[in-house]
Amino acid sequence: CKYLESLNIYYTNIEGTIPEEVCLLTQGYNNLQIQADCSRDKATAVPFIKCDCCKICCDHNTHECKAESDEQPSDIDDQHTTSTIASNSDVTRTQAMEKLEVEVLHRGATFNEMASDDPRQLALNWILDEDGTGLDLNAGNFIQRYTLALLAYSLDSQAWGVTGDETVNLRVVESNFSWLSSVDECSWYN
Repeated sequence: CKYLESLNIYYTNIEGTIPEEVCLLTQGYNNLQIQADCSRDKATAVPFIKCDCCKICCDHNTHECKAESDEQPSDIDDQHTTSTIASNSDVTRTQAMEKLEVEVLHRGATFNEMASDDPRQLALNWILDEDGTGLDLNAGNFIQRYTLALLAYSLDSQAWGVTGDETVNLRVVESNFSWLSSVDECSWYN
């Protein structure tokens, strides 16, 4: 895919808040559609995922999804597409920080003011130091890949691989669908 068209985070044990920077992908050129477990739990009145930009919210317990604008259950589209990552380039940390501060971060936030464990800082470090794709700073999916890494760090991707008693660290496992792997971000799945 050139741009990610849908992000589906439902019927999982993922909890947290979709960052504002990820919500930016729902506007403009990308027009990302986000579907998540953002319906309020009937018992606790708290959603699994707080999302201010989701177009479709699902109930984690009943597995019923409803569009933001109506009360009808939605169809769930699980199609995955792939694309080619842009070729390597010399992206300096300063250039990347400046681009992301202007195009993604809110309220004048800067990386230099962030704590080292801030999800925005962790995503920056990942895309510049660990992401083996060597993305060109001007590649159409540089911002998209950064914001999806931000989502992974914001929603504790460490817990995403939990199945029964087995835990998979998604930053280590390199399968064809692992988040924070070198495969195209449109194919990340778990």
